[in-house]
Amino acid sequence: ELYDLAILRTNVEDLQGNATRFIVLGKDAPAPSGRDRTSLVLVAHDGPGALLHILNPLAEAGVNLSRIESRPSRRRAWEVAFFLDLDGHAQDPAVASALESLREHCSFVKVLGSYPRAWEPDPHLPGDAVDSGRPPN
Repeated sequence: ELYDLAILRTNVEDLQGNATRFIVLGKDAPAPSGRDRTSLVLVAHDGPGALLHILNPLAEAGVNLSRIESRPSRRRAWEVAFFLDLDGHAQDPAVASALESLREHCSFVKVLGSYPRAWEPDPHLPGDAVDSGRPPN
């Protein structure tokens, strides 16, 4: 409705409450909104406790990790890249501190961007109702 697009099919999900993320790319980084998320990719130094060295700086800074995914890095055999979503903006002092600490424990850290969160499912609402953070239209 927002973009006046035709709906080709409905109810194609195989899991009720399923959601799809869309990303808008731009040249200008959004300023902190107070309700942000930061996405990054990193490669930890190999060795015992590598994942712990990723998680500790976030916990110590009080930054919530909302998503973590691992994939082969494609840089070296057996090297793993971690894709993370953090609550907060890269300019927030807690997130900035955590990112600086991550750089000490990783061979590669790339902030993909910070952006205002859109809506997220509210587990307290029935069915596929969502809390958009905005009043209904």
